[in-house]
Amino acid sequence: RTVWASGRAINATLGLTPDDTCFMASTLAHQTGFLFGLSGPLGRGNKVVYQDIWDAPTALRIFDAERVCWTVSATPFVVDLINAQHDVGASLDSFRYFVCGGAPIPPHVVSDAAETLDIELVDHLIIGQPGHDPNQPGTGGSGMYL
Repeated sequence: RTVWASGRAINATLGLTPDDTCFMASTLAHQTGFLFGLSGPLGRGNKVVYQDIWDAPTALRIFDAERVCWTVSATPFVVDLINAQHDVGASLDSFRYFVCGGAPIPPHVVSDAAETLDIELVDHLIIGQPGHDPNQPGTGGSGMYL
């Protein structure tokens, strides 16, 4: 029950619908991949697109081709996407959320992601910690319980 609830929480928090496509580059044997790339989206009927070997330029092209709406991964992955976007120039019309975990999000990454990728970074690591304010830029982006 707990695993199922954890995978479903992101749907209500982000307002996702069954039409919103998930992208997952984490292995399905890792908690991130299992919860947010397998049990959660497939249990809700969402389409999931997997990338078996991480490559940011390829991921951006996949986002456009598959109309990816959201993903969950560690902060270094979004930094790779920001850097790759300068060369790829993907439209990213459907991409809205990158949920980060595993490490605090540096303030410049929050602003770079908004500017370069036109997405919202959602931090699920620092919720409830002193100094976190989801409405204050530079304190880790938006936050959510997962």
